[in-house]
Amino acid sequence: MHRAAETTLRAVGSRWTTALILLWFGLGAAWIALTARMGMVFDEEWHLDSIAVHAQHGAPWFSTDAPQESVGATSRSSSYLYHYLLSFPERWMADAGAAEFDRVIVLRLLTVAMHVGALLCMVAAVRAAGVSGTVANLAAVAYAALPVSPFLAAQVNYDSAMLLLVAACGWVVVRQWAGQTTWLGMIGAIALGLAAVLTKFHAAPIVLVMLAFVALAVIRDRKLPVLPANRAGRVMLGAVAVVALVLVALSVERFIGNIVTYGSPSPDCAAVLNELRCESYGVWERNREADAAFADLPLSLSTMTQFLFDEWVPRLMVYLQAVWYWFAAPVVSTLVSVAIPVAVISVIAVAAVVWPTAPRLRALLPLVLSSVVYLAILFWHNFGDWRAFGAPLGVQGRYLLPAVVPITALAMHGAADSLRRARFGATLLAVTAIAMLLVATQGGAAAFVISAQPGWYQPGGPLEHLTDNVFRIVDVFVGAVAVPSI
Repeated sequence: MHRAAETTLRAVGSRWTTALILLWFGLGAAWIALTARMGMVFDEEWHLDSIAVHAQHGAPWFSTDAPQESVGATSRSSSYLYHYLLSFPERWMADAGAAEFDRVIVLRLLTVAMHVGALLCMVAAVRAAGVSGTVANLAAVAYAALPVSPFLAAQVNYDSAMLLLVAACGWVVVRQWAGQTTWLGMIGAIALGLAAVLTKFHAAPIVLVMLAFVALAVIRDRKLPVLPANRAGRVMLGAVAVVALVLVALSVERFIGNIVTYGSPSPDCAAVLNELRCESYGVWERNREADAAFADLPLSLSTMTQFLFDEWVPRLMVYLQAVWYWFAAPVVSTLVSVAIPVAVISVIAVAAVVWPTAPRLRALLPLVLSSVVYLAILFWHNFGDWRAFGAPLGVQGRYLLPAVVPITALAMHGAADSLRRARFGATLLAVTAIAMLLVATQGGAAAFVISAQPGWYQPGGPLEHLTDNVFRIVDVFVGAVAVPSI
């Protein structure tokens, strides 16, 4: 039995299993991308409009007088890199006469590829930190099985690009922290971090913490790394350095320029344009009206506790299952609906217990600490909005995704390390791994398939004739339950 358990664990931790997880995740997201109607929840319409604005300009900076009202102050946005880069395939396809939904499908599939790349980098990062392949793959399964993950990956949204860049930066940083620093690694981490922040400004806390670990690694080594000895290494370093310099220049232009002109790296729409022009930007107008109609709640421990337990935690648990349009209640697997809150609480509790007693997990510190800082700032930001608007308008489960794999890997690695010392530890770990894989089959894109109503599908989509057949197949294996809408 022990030998069979060890064989099972090796199989679960193999590179082939990693590839299968990525394939399962990518195919599920691609199915949604090819079938779902345009304008998915999570602001796909806003992202498409932002890309269209950038498609009217050759450079990412342009006059504030240019039309942009419906999407906010895009000309000075601190989160524009994804929109700018995708504006090129958008304008090429438009010039070629491609239909609108065909263009959206291409942009969606590019975003799916980014998100699959993000998950691959997450796995590589925790592996580089010394986590076993089995734990790394199971952490990836936990991520991919969240209904929100393939749903987010399938739509035009800058979160996927930000996740890719943050995960790649984390992979590079862990390699620097766990081993010897290199010029290529240091400059590469800076380039990836700056690109992540230019893609979505909310990545800044994660990036700052991770880059701090690069600096600490240099201090620890007490010397700067040597330059590459061979020509190929020097060429690669030069290319990465050029990219980094370009990103530094873009960051100075956007963040420093915004601070000098508007007093903030990410200025309010009205500060850049004016209130009249910003009224057509739905999010800005919603927040303005909510703020004017509600007197700020006091800053106190009681209000913070109320928000944490009454709003933040419950809404995050529901929104991790979010695969719906216009806030219709989703239908998800009964197992997944129960497993998500249990797993989140268990992972946090186990991670908190094992970290102080697991000094050999030091290599995970950049990923875990940056995740903790990010979650703390996310909570504080959401709490501030709730105090100001009287509603938790920005609480979304998808914002937890940057922290899922690192913290899950920490908890699972610590728990597995303890269980292996038990007499039947390997057998218990193998059974747990198989159970996780079985539960995961109930999650992922299956939630969208069983939730989707006829109006959710794009009329005339390329897979329109297959939707009913796929639903019938999934319905055989997935026991469904309705999750209350928030």
